[in-house]
Amino acid sequence: MGKLKTLTAFLVGIVLVTVGFALNTFSATTPPQASDGYYELDSYEDLVWFQQYIDAGNLEINARLTADIVANENLLNDKGTLNGTPSNVWTPIGRNFKFATSSYNGTLDGAGHSITGLFFYDTKGAGYYGLFAKMSRGTVKNLAIVDSFFAGTSNSNYVGTFVGEGYAVNLENCYSNAIIIARDYYGGIVGKTSVANIKNCLYSGTFRMLGSSTYADPIVKKNSTDNSIRVYNCYYKGDCGLNSSTVATAVTTNGLASGQVTYLLNRNQSSDVWRQNIDIGEKDSNPTLDSSHHIVFYYNNTYTNYCSVHSWKNGICSVCSSVEEPQLVDDYYEIGNYGNLVWFQQYVDAGNVKINAKLTTNIVANENLLDSSGNVQGTPKYNWTPIGKVYSLVQNSYRGIFDGAGYSISGLYANSTNDYCGFFGKSHDGTIKNLSIVDSYFGGENCSYVGTFIGSNVSNSSVENCYSSATIVSYRHSGGIAGEITGKISNSLYNGKISGKDYCNAIASDYRNFGKLTNCYYNKNCGASSERATLVTDKQLASGEVTYLLNGSQNNIIWYQNVDKGEKDNAPTLNSEHYRVYKGDNIYTNDLDKHSHVYKNGICTYCEYGVEEPQLVDNYYEIANYGNLIWFQQYVDTGNVNINARLTSNIVANENLLDSSGNVQGTPKYNWVPIGKVYSSGSDSYNGVFDGAGYSISGLYANGTGEYWGFFSKVYKCTIKNLSIVDSYFGGKGCSNVGTFIGYSGYDDVNIENCYSSATIVGSSYCGGIVGQIKSTVSDCLYNGKITVNKYSNAIASDYGGYGKLTNCYYNENCGLSSDRATAVTDEQLASGEVAYLLNSDQSAIKWYQNIDKGEKDNAPTLSSEHYRVYKGDNIYTNDLDKHSHVYNKGICDICNKVCTHEKYEKGICIECNYGVEEPQLVDGYYEISSYGNLIWFQRYVDAGNVNINARLTTNIVANENLLDSSGNVQGTPKYNWMPIGKVYSQLVRLYSGVFDGAGYSISGLYGNCTGNYCGFFGQMNNGTIKNLSIVDSYFGGTSCNKVGSFVGCAWNDGNIENCYSNATIVGKYYCGGIAGIISDTVSDCLYNGKIIGNYYSNVIVSDTGGTIKNCYYNENCGLSSSRATAVTDDQLSSGEVAYLLNGNQSAIAWYQNVDKGEKDNVPTLNSEHYTVYKKNNGYTNILLGDVNDDGKVDRKDAVLILKNISGIALDKFSTENADYNGDGAINSLDVIAIMKNL
Repeated sequence: MGKLKTLTAFLVGIVLVTVGFALNTFSATTPPQASDGYYELDSYEDLVWFQQYIDAGNLEINARLTADIVANENLLNDKGTLNGTPSNVWTPIGRNFKFATSSYNGTLDGAGHSITGLFFYDTKGAGYYGLFAKMSRGTVKNLAIVDSFFAGTSNSNYVGTFVGEGYAVNLENCYSNAIIIARDYYGGIVGKTSVANIKNCLYSGTFRMLGSSTYADPIVKKNSTDNSIRVYNCYYKGDCGLNSSTVATAVTTNGLASGQVTYLLNRNQSSDVWRQNIDIGEKDSNPTLDSSHHIVFYYNNTYTNYCSVHSWKNGICSVCSSVEEPQLVDDYYEIGNYGNLVWFQQYVDAGNVKINAKLTTNIVANENLLDSSGNVQGTPKYNWTPIGKVYSLVQNSYRGIFDGAGYSISGLYANSTNDYCGFFGKSHDGTIKNLSIVDSYFGGENCSYVGTFIGSNVSNSSVENCYSSATIVSYRHSGGIAGEITGKISNSLYNGKISGKDYCNAIASDYRNFGKLTNCYYNKNCGASSERATLVTDKQLASGEVTYLLNGSQNNIIWYQNVDKGEKDNAPTLNSEHYRVYKGDNIYTNDLDKHSHVYKNGICTYCEYGVEEPQLVDNYYEIANYGNLIWFQQYVDTGNVNINARLTSNIVANENLLDSSGNVQGTPKYNWVPIGKVYSSGSDSYNGVFDGAGYSISGLYANGTGEYWGFFSKVYKCTIKNLSIVDSYFGGKGCSNVGTFIGYSGYDDVNIENCYSSATIVGSSYCGGIVGQIKSTVSDCLYNGKITVNKYSNAIASDYGGYGKLTNCYYNENCGLSSDRATAVTDEQLASGEVAYLLNSDQSAIKWYQNIDKGEKDNAPTLSSEHYRVYKGDNIYTNDLDKHSHVYNKGICDICNKVCTHEKYEKGICIECNYGVEEPQLVDGYYEISSYGNLIWFQRYVDAGNVNINARLTTNIVANENLLDSSGNVQGTPKYNWMPIGKVYSQLVRLYSGVFDGAGYSISGLYGNCTGNYCGFFGQMNNGTIKNLSIVDSYFGGTSCNKVGSFVGCAWNDGNIENCYSNATIVGKYYCGGIAGIISDTVSDCLYNGKIIGNYYSNVIVSDTGGTIKNCYYNENCGLSSSRATAVTDDQLSSGEVAYLLNGNQSAIAWYQNVDKGEKDNVPTLNSEHYTVYKKNNGYTNILLGDVNDDGKVDRKDAVLILKNISGIALDKFSTENADYNGDGAINSLDVIAIMKNL
């Protein structure tokens, strides 16, 4: 009763505290930063964001702690009660979801960090609380929750530190010392769950029960008959408040402090996740996940942090028995000694079932394990633990690749009374290949499911190219290669000794003949037989025959044997240092010269290895058959990367490879090896030209794993063009960087052009229908196949990073993916001829063909020139030339050579051919330019040799509207490109020598984007004159351009520019100026108000190489300066000062500006419709006092008009504002007298 009163008082206190803290509940506003798919949490704000984001429905996100997180500091006191009022109240994640089965299913990785001070109190008794209220198929790992408090009322159920209620949850390496108060269904780690994997966890907190509890456990409640909840290697503090656990081990405070529990928690893990300072650093009383603390070793019956420097021998520390961790290279753990192999076994058995491994040398466990009869001799030093044996279900076991790489493992000793014995005890979807296991022993008389490589497998596990001389002993379900297998065993040989009773077979158990055995062999003296493999004698083994047979089609040589070269072998070997075996006349030999090739489709029908070398013609290898193609692949892959090739016929590898759905049918005869896959670096790979010449390659089958799959795997700087690849397959579910023509190209100068694919592409990431990844150009290509990929993939090329340039590419909308950089087309468009027409772009070079209304109809474009060309007609695509629409090039149809009649103009340019231009009128020796077409005509006429003509604008001319943005940069794609007048000439005598008079008008929107020399309105002129002209909203030059200016790039001899204005953007390298690049004579009375970027010898008016500059001005913000002209400010330009100065002595007015009359101008103008600027005492004005008749001068006529006005005579024209000449505020005779005196 006393305890109940105490607990009641404690809960009342919590309620009071709850009232106090309710308003302080934290609200996250800033999401954490995402990195490599995980959200990185380093603050309580981030943690709250994570909770809110999941509760908003984002159930599949992953997160990782990057720092210890504190919710409330010092939440609990030494008695386990609250210290004051918590600042932050935790909202258990997923509490708003109705069912646990539809809640969080991502991964939260604590990464060894802790969350401190979580506080939650269930005032309504609704239950479901902890870090997560509910979770489904989610994972929490490597996380500590400490100094935390989860409490409720007498109705509160489903409570656990990490998960209140779960379904199929995974928790590993988790620690809690939280206070938990609940009614029922609670646990230190998980409250209640259906299906779970909980391992290597520790609870050292305290439970306080609200009444009797039926379903409670220090870790998680599990019925003894419930095998769906798997709890491994978990511990709890014995005095936590619950008496016992059905799934975990109780430990004492001393056990926790001694390091024992830390050591036990790490026992089945490949790395030391748990740490504890025992005799190094500040002593820890409990295990911790903090990696900055020390590893615990067990040495001389003591738990310690001390292990003297590891003394490795064969990968095993002779001091602490630690095993050496292998290096991870290209996603494979490289096994270089027996310790590495043991580490791999422990790491897989700790749950890392999807990792890959590769031998880098022969591995020896126990030397000379077997005698000559296959019996174990002596006492083996090392006992092998079959990989995966720890898993109760085969489905949970190994799924990676173990590649022996031609090396061997010897001396494995796995003597067992239990089931599932072999190198792997169990495997699920794993692959073991290219591995020899020799001088080894597996099993025992009472052991079942025993095999050299796998005891038992389900699903799609495979054993390929493997050799065993091991001794197998079993009771039932055993085989020389595998005990029981439902996957595949291929190209393997058993040459050991096997004994067993039921369902024992020389290769794999014959129980129901599960699995598929292909091209397997066994020594007839091994002790068992197999109806699904081939019996061979010692003589056959020694002759080389079996080696030859194991290599199957001889396309991929894995097996070797010294027969008549080197030290003779008595059996096949996977060691590539030995010789290849060929088949001769009734012999097997290492001598290639002892057999003759007989070719079919370019491949030797005798050895199925020899391929026909193609002819070299005009520096191109001419590929005429599949053997030629294989020769080319092999020749490139042996270092000849700079060669070229050209198809001379359609090539067929495997006939009818794909069915109508794009799936591979049957077993392909030939496997394609992607060209360049052998190279580790793309820079070492193909660097030539592969020209399909309009032909096709069909039936390529490149099915694999890993990276870089396609016709070419990797390339450096190459071109692939005019090629179709059809009825082909590239990639595999686990592949990345897959494309029809190239898997990966990370370099510039790679081009894929005019290529077609209907291939099937399968991969996991970075894939495309044409190319996997490319950083250069794909142009005029079509993908019409089937592509199945997960991420960073695209119908043409991977969209990762937006790399590469795609130009005029198309894909079938039903291919499986899309592309923002290419055009989706329908089957109807493909069949209509539209796509074939579009692929030919401007129709200047015809590469694509299609029979539409001539010949046998094609359903898609083709590169075969034996088909008909496609023309565009009125709303149709056709093979009939008479029905086509004209495609003009300089006014002449590229297709039928018809000359355009130029019947309708817009802006002086023919709207039909966009080339014809209107000829201007010749008036008084001047061509009158009134449109942009007139201006183009003038340019062409001058450049045709008519260099002495004159021209005059009669209106403002617009080329491209709104060419520049407010910063002077070109915006959008200009419709018209300007050809600088005279740029074509190389001789001075042929340069412009006339007069171009702007007559005060402007030309806007000229776009002269150039390379080389001479860019501007005129490229060059000689003795010519440009005057009274404004060029605005225009662009001239380029970053590599020289001699650039608004009006002329280079003016030779007596060329003059006068009274001209520009606000054009000028970009160049050498000899650039805002008005002219180079001028030999004079620039006068000009203003530059644009933006100029130029380097050497460049100047804001004219490059500083020569010429005379008179009375010229430039905006000080234009980008350059000039010592020969005057810099002015925006205020000076706006004030009228510059307009006044440009008019010199004011004797001839060319410049105008509305200053205080009309709509105000910000800069001077040559437009005479604007007002003249006069200088007054304190500024500039449009008002000329005394000029009452507005004729621009003050004379006797003005005096007479003032007298008439004073006399009351009505006048047609009289400026009252100008009449007060003396400025006394009145118009009278005094103004007349003042005018006459001044005159």
